[in-house]
Amino acid sequence: MKELELAWSSILLLIESLTGESMPKDQARVLRAARIALGMTSKQLAQSLGVKLPTLRSWITPETSKVHREMPKTAILLLRRILEDERKK
Repeated sequence: MKELELAWSSILLLIESLTGESMPKDQARVLRAARIALGMTSKQLAQSLGVKLPTLRSWITPETSKVHREMPKTAILLLRRILEDERKK
């Protein structure tokens, strides 16, 4: 679980470095900010993460929704890698 917390923290720092804005640690807001920072549509972000658009949407929906799902660890780590690669450009 500690690795997951570090992944989220590094994602937040990467988004801050790309956008200049600090982000709250909220899955939906982080995903939206990452999508904007990467200049992608939701469909493009889903493809980059290797998931279908409905899956990405289930990660973005409010936690109170029946369709809400937590992002799996692999998706979080992949998002971090995508943001790291973007920062290197």
